[in-house]
Amino acid sequence: APTSPSSGDAHGEALRNRAGREDGTGGLGLLAKAAEGWERAYALGVPGTEIRGAYVTRALIAHEESGDLYRPRASWPAVAVLERGLLCDPGNARTMAQLSQAHRLLGNRLTAFDLIEAANALDPGDDLVFDQRLLAMLEVERPAEALDVIEVHGFQPDQPWLVVRKVQILLMLRRAEDGLALLQAVQPLDQALNDLY
Repeated sequence: APTSPSSGDAHGEALRNRAGREDGTGGLGLLAKAAEGWERAYALGVPGTEIRGAYVTRALIAHEESGDLYRPRASWPAVAVLERGLLCDPGNARTMAQLSQAHRLLGNRLTAFDLIEAANALDPGDDLVFDQRLLAMLEVERPAEALDVIEVHGFQPDQPWLVVRKVQILLMLRRAEDGLALLQAVQPLDQALNDLY
């Protein structure tokens, strides 16, 4: 059992990571234990800036409890815990990016966009902020701006998630030929790219 917020966070993150490697109900059982341990640790003391990732850990657990560890579900508990995290550490760009994702999954597209723009102002070099910004731009139907953001950021074809994002954007812009050319130019490095083929 956790004895402090920091030990509870470390324990929860370890269980969450282990759950990602498990199949089926084994992973869900580990997520339930992670959530329970996090809540017990939170009761011992409110996590503050000394363990910045604590709120993100709990939100990721909430998202992943859907049973599909690779497609997070909409989760009001994730929003609530991330908002608590921002109260403790208002300048944390990664917490803002996670909160943006949580709102986007709930269908709050404009809130998600505003949050990710604030996160980007704080830390434009963070990969999570960058990816969530692209997704938020797509949700508010700004694919041309999203493509510009990729071009300014620099496109690395050895980043499969970025290849997927760029192809999504090209498809939204009705540039299927360019998307297909990109896929043909890049060897499929993971399942997401293989699925696009």
